[in-house]
Amino acid sequence: MALVIIGGTVLDIQAQAADADLMRGSSVPGKVSQVAGGVGRNIAEAAHHLLHRQPQRAHRPSQVLAVHLISILGCDAAADALMASFQQLGMHMSGIIHSGNCSTASVVTLLDRTGEVAASVADVAAAAYITPGVVQQHASAIQQAQLLILDANFDAATLAAAAEIAAAAGVPVLFEPVSIPKSVRCVGQLLQ
Repeated sequence: MALVIIGGTVLDIQAQAADADLMRGSSVPGKVSQVAGGVGRNIAEAAHHLLHRQPQRAHRPSQVLAVHLISILGCDAAADALMASFQQLGMHMSGIIHSGNCSTASVVTLLDRTGEVAASVADVAAAAYITPGVVQQHASAIQQAQLLILDANFDAATLAAAAEIAAAAGVPVLFEPVSIPKSVRCVGQLLQ
């Protein structure tokens, strides 16, 4: 196992007005697109591409370099679209948890005709379902990793649990702060 990432997986929906100005209370012609996103998922995809582009001769033939993403999806159409994306990329999906208790994280962003963000709504409550207990279920993967990457979309206890498992196994941790308010969630743990 080369890399373990504990991070968000999100369906990003972008709607951009075409030629008209946005009008409150009305619709305007435009284009709507859906793309796989989320900080953790984006890092996992980039790492997957990099690891699979490297010449395999540098590694023992029996060693398989993999990216192990630990994330959560609901049981909905957004989850189906994101799973199809993982499959299309050939990514390892055993760390993806499906829960009927939450909807898949989604972010809807409304862009004006110049491409500037006019408004955005983020439904990321699913992150609460990645708990210290879930992290513990993946302890073996974390302990065998060459690197653990944490994104700050999870609560401090969850991030601390992952960092503690990694530290005990001598696995380095990279923390992606995501945003200024979320950046403080793991500072204390990472400074130990």
